[in-house]
Amino acid sequence: MKSQRVIALVCVVIIALVPISIQFSNTRMIMWPFAEGDILNFKIDVYGFCYHSSVPYSNLNGTLLHASISTLQDLRFSFELSFNYLITKIRTTTHLDNGSLAPVELNQLISRSIVPLGIYHVIDSWFGDEPERSDTFQANFSSSGIGQLVYGFSYGSVDLFYGWKCTVSTTTGYPISIETWRDENLPYDYLNYQIILTFID
Repeated sequence: MKSQRVIALVCVVIIALVPISIQFSNTRMIMWPFAEGDILNFKIDVYGFCYHSSVPYSNLNGTLLHASISTLQDLRFSFELSFNYLITKIRTTTHLDNGSLAPVELNQLISRSIVPLGIYHVIDSWFGDEPERSDTFQANFSSSGIGQLVYGFSYGSVDLFYGWKCTVSTTTGYPISIETWRDENLPYDYLNYQIILTFID
């Protein structure tokens, strides 16, 4: 009788430990390619035109931006695996080469490119390829190629097209490039621009 209780207790413990060990092995494969305090450097390129005003951030064309990793979630204990979480969590503090804070939009773009190693196949499985430009569309998209993952968002309507995308190295986990664009018919004006942040090793 006593031995049966011991056997039953051992079985209960094993059943309880199996999911924990599986979870642990999964989280070990998911890891950050960065550490808090790491600095990523980017070259800013701005393209576009506007008839009656300046292109946003055109004054930053050709300058350098430095992004310091400020916050990384501890993946050993929890991991919020959702596209919304990936693109809204701010993980960096960014400064221009002259020491001033970089525009918030550029900081947000860089944070979107900071994702853990080991989830690239998950991101790629969430969405289809980047939509073709048509009259109206709105879509998250992702695609993978040799050594890289591309993911982002694109929106289009009659008078407005905008979006962003990140290209990440699946080998190192570091961003290769980050882009945002906007094409808009304004009252008495037309705005078209593209900002590309290129990672500098």
